[in-house]
Amino acid sequence: MEYESDFFSFLPNHRFLNQYYQSQNSFLGSVGSLGKKNFMIRQGLKFRAELSERIDFGFIQFNESDFENQHSAVIFEFLFWPPSRKWAAVIFGEASYLKGQDDIGVALEKKNGKNRKRLFANFSEFSRNDRGIGSDRLQSTPLTVGFISENLYSEREFSRFNLSWQFQTKWDFPDESATYQSRQGQLQWLSRRETSPFIFSNRMVFFEELNQKEIGVSKTGRRVLRLSESREKNKIEAGLWYAHHYFSVNNSVTKYNYFQPFVWWSKLGPEAPSRWRFGLSAVTGDRDPDRSNSEYRFSIAWESKVAEVHFGFDLDRIAQSDMWEGGNVKVQASF
Repeated sequence: MEYESDFFSFLPNHRFLNQYYQSQNSFLGSVGSLGKKNFMIRQGLKFRAELSERIDFGFIQFNESDFENQHSAVIFEFLFWPPSRKWAAVIFGEASYLKGQDDIGVALEKKNGKNRKRLFANFSEFSRNDRGIGSDRLQSTPLTVGFISENLYSEREFSRFNLSWQFQTKWDFPDESATYQSRQGQLQWLSRRETSPFIFSNRMVFFEELNQKEIGVSKTGRRVLRLSESREKNKIEAGLWYAHHYFSVNNSVTKYNYFQPFVWWSKLGPEAPSRWRFGLSAVTGDRDPDRSNSEYRFSIAWESKVAEVHFGFDLDRIAQSDMWEGGNVKVQASF
């Protein structure tokens, strides 16, 4: 339960996400402690420059690391625009020290003001069989296809939808006399809308499915669904987080759910140059029937227009050595 509470608390807030997507050149980072040995990281850096009237250069770096995934990339892209500049043909890729791990992709991007839509196909480790240093071989180049839609409704509102699917990939390891097979899909939707003057609705939907198999030996599967909904009005924000996990190993299945209502309060409104915020939350889960089904957390955060420092405390362990639940720093800057 502690991990799920940390996970939602350490995600970049929707105000910072909005500022990140509003800008063509921007940085967004969040680092939070998941215990003595691990950090949860959410980091993004993007930059785009016009090389000529019809060619743009783009740079994208991101890192998404937690107990479930460790995924990072540095992507370079070139966008080729017709005179109307309403859509572009895109070539992108990621270079690696080991050339067998290089990725290359193509995309079509449609632009309407600040809004954009992109269809893409990415070929991962496309030259591994020719340039890899081991004996392993891919039966086919891993292919991921996807769709991205970003909409900026005003300076304070946005939505972003991202859908991707990696087709089934088979990987031979002759030295181990083994063949592995995997496929993966992911969906994410983020939204911040001003439903009434100075009243914001913040929403997140995340779904991921991963299936892996060592052919003839074992198979595993994982599905994760996370939802969040909150209302933000001046000095108060209140909402609910929900997480569902599904794991399978051969014919054994484990699944559990978490619910976490929360509320934040501040003496000052978000227009203040900086402010202190105070939060209460209660996470309820059904993973371990031998432990308490609920945990309660008190949080305190200092935030400015570009940064937030967050501390969490377990109210079930007041005055105990393990009352401290970890800290988190978030930063957003546009340039």
